[in-house]
Amino acid sequence: MNPDLSQVIRKMVAHGAQRFYFKVLADNDNSKNQLYMGGSQVVQIFPVGAFHPIHGAKRQNFHVDIPFSWLADDGSVHVAPNTKLIYYTDYPEVRLSGFLLRCSHAPNNIMNVRQTGRVMIFGITSEPAAQVIAYVASPGSALANEFDALGQLQTEGIFHVLRPIAGTVAGSALRAVQSLIPSSKGVASRDELCAKLREINGHGWVPSKRMTDKTTGAIVPCNAPNCGGYTLEAELGITANGRSEPDWNGWEVKQYGVRDFITYLARSAVSIMVPNADGGYRQEHGFDSFMSRYGYPDRSGRSDRLNFGGQFRVGNLTATGQVPLSMELHGYDGLRETITDTKGGIALVEADGTVALRWSFVKIMEHWSKKHDHAVYVPSMMIENPRQYAFGNRTRICETTSPNLLLKALYTKKM
Repeated sequence: MNPDLSQVIRKMVAHGAQRFYFKVLADNDNSKNQLYMGGSQVVQIFPVGAFHPIHGAKRQNFHVDIPFSWLADDGSVHVAPNTKLIYYTDYPEVRLSGFLLRCSHAPNNIMNVRQTGRVMIFGITSEPAAQVIAYVASPGSALANEFDALGQLQTEGIFHVLRPIAGTVAGSALRAVQSLIPSSKGVASRDELCAKLREINGHGWVPSKRMTDKTTGAIVPCNAPNCGGYTLEAELGITANGRSEPDWNGWEVKQYGVRDFITYLARSAVSIMVPNADGGYRQEHGFDSFMSRYGYPDRSGRSDRLNFGGQFRVGNLTATGQVPLSMELHGYDGLRETITDTKGGIALVEADGTVALRWSFVKIMEHWSKKHDHAVYVPSMMIENPRQYAFGNRTRICETTSPNLLLKALYTKKM
């Protein structure tokens, strides 16, 4: 007998699922046409692995590893080893493929047909070995009818999540299902984020600090120029880290200094992401050789130090160091706003074509997929003696972005 919604949720929870997403399938959501998963934000919602560039004659795509299994009616879980996400760069859109192949308990009878009204549940287990456990129900089944009874739900991307739309009250059916789920619920809502930032704003001036242990809440003073970010993280209960994952309940939190809380003018450029380059002169010749060629003497007078940096824009030759460099987008068509070569990337290039640094599209995609679909930028001011920070109430909240928008912004010299 096919399980109902509560039974499926319980079985997924028993296998470690903590977050749940629902999709009502269209008739062309099947094994032949692949399963439409929306835009690039899906790689922030679901746990994914490596990106693989597919360099075809007619189309440039990325295949993305995803740990995917099917839940059987008896509660057992069966790996679908050929499952992958296909990132179609020219749309852009993402589809799920290969989810029935080599899986003995896959729902072939439901996913091999064209039929509207099927309901698919994705249960996401926790780190460090997060995976997707899926179940699909036929139209008119008990599970599909129960899903309809949950009422209007919030969405992430194209998926429904088990939260009522802001301003509405969860009905009894939704509350009953929510009671089955562990306390970890994935990405916090925008309302929850704003409430937390409003609380921090109300603290006024707070001592510059850094959290060293989340379990014990250990705090130490911070006196470096980058302490604004550490102080905000400590206020949010986040330990200082350099991990490529979101910081607070699924949100990437960025702090930036402003001149005042009236104009909110930034004191300097705001960094979005800082992945290391994976190609170019540095990778080929080593760090020391790279700095000897492209570095410049420290501008604060330290004689034993070379620096490298600057603001580079597409097509502009910038002479910040010994050798002028310009930014180029290799394998990107700015007029069509699409990647034309998945083996390309963002490069800093000398006038003779020598590549100093290069960030492959694969590197950009993999980094972006972990941090940037839910991001908030929080302004701060600082005073000295002792160093203290205050955080403003005019924040920038960014959602449903994509690497394509990043490349477009670079191409049009907006960043």
